[in-house]
Amino acid sequence: MKDKQVCQHCSDKHQCQQMYERMGNSEAPSVFGSVIIAFVVPVVIFIVASAIFEASLADKLENSHARNGICVAGAGILAVGSMFLTGYLRKNLSDVRNFRDSKCR
Repeated sequence: MKDKQVCQHCSDKHQCQQMYERMGNSEAPSVFGSVIIAFVVPVVIFIVASAIFEASLADKLENSHARNGICVAGAGILAVGSMFLTGYLRKNLSDVRNFRDSKCR
C-alpha cells in the first residue's frame, strides 16, 4: 500500500521496470570475490591463528587470561596483516594484469 503511494508521486513511475532491467543487466565485474577476500579471509585467518596460538601456548602458560590475551593479540595482528597484504597484492596484481592487457592489444 505504501509503495503505491510513493510510486504515484514518482516522475519515473512508468519506466520503473525498464530502469530495473537496465540495472540488472550491468556489464560491471562481480564484486563477490573482492567481498570474500576483504571480509571472510581475515576472519578465517583470525580463527585459525587463534587456535594455533592456543594450542602452542597451552603447555607454556598456565595463566588462561594471559594466554587468551596473547592469542587474541597475535591472531589480530595476523588478520590485520593479511588485510594489508591482500590489498597490496590486489593492487599490484591488477597493475600487472592491466600492463599485460595493454601490451597484448
